[in-house]
Amino acid sequence: MNSFFFSYKLSLGEFDTEGFRGENEMFLWAIFIASTFLLQITFLNMLIAIMANTFYEVLANQQTATMRERIEILSDFRLVVRWLRLDTEF
Repeated sequence: MNSFFFSYKLSLGEFDTEGFRGENEMFLWAIFIASTFLLQITFLNMLIAIMANTFYEVLANQQTATMRERIEILSDFRLVVRWLRLDTEF
C-alpha cells in the first residue's frame, strides 16, 4: 500500500529521498528515475489523448459552426444594406 502512496506523491512532485541511503541506494535511485520518467510519459500521453478528443469533437461540429457564421455574416450584411438604403433615400 505504501508503494501506491509513494507513486501518487511522486506524480505530484513530492518525494522523500532521505531513505535512499544504504546498501540498495543505486537500485532505489534507478527505480526513482525510471518511475519519474514513466509517470511523465504517462501524463503526457493522457494530455495528448484529451486534446485529440477535443479536436475531433470540434472537427465534427465544423460544418454546423461554419454555416452558423455565414448566416450571421449575411444577417449583418442585410442590416448594413438596409441602413445604407435608408441613408440614401433622404
